[in-house]
Amino acid sequence: MDAFSLSHWIILFLAAAGLAILISILIVLSLASEAVLFLTKIDLGQLTSLTWQPRADDWGIIALIAGTVQVALIAMLIATPLGLGAAIYVAFWLFEEDSRKDAYFDREIYALLAGLAFLSAAGFASLIVRLSLIHI
Repeated sequence: MDAFSLSHWIILFLAAAGLAILISILIVLSLASEAVLFLTKIDLGQLTSLTWQPRADDWGIIALIAGTVQVALIAMLIATPLGLGAAIYVAFWLFEEDSRKDAYFDREIYALLAGLAFLSAAGFASLIVRLSLIHI
């Protein structure tokens, strides 16, 4: 790899990183402006209520936090064993099947894929739990 192509990749990487940071800042600013607008329309005492019923102007944030924690815990209970099981299976399969010296890169790619399976299982479990809690 010559110096020009390396500098090209560095510039491309820095541009992508800068764009990601800019988009993140714009998202935070958008959310903050909407939150300030919402908080100016309601009485701040309404936020300490234990129920969340927007149609009745009951904006209890405690119910939202409790629901978020509940969904996250149930999703972790489902996704953690599945993801860890997949990662352990892949790790043992790789070390038994492939003892070549050049297999290190393959092992790292498969370990990354096992981690993605864990994240996919967590997202799927979160979706299922959230949808089932809507009907309760």
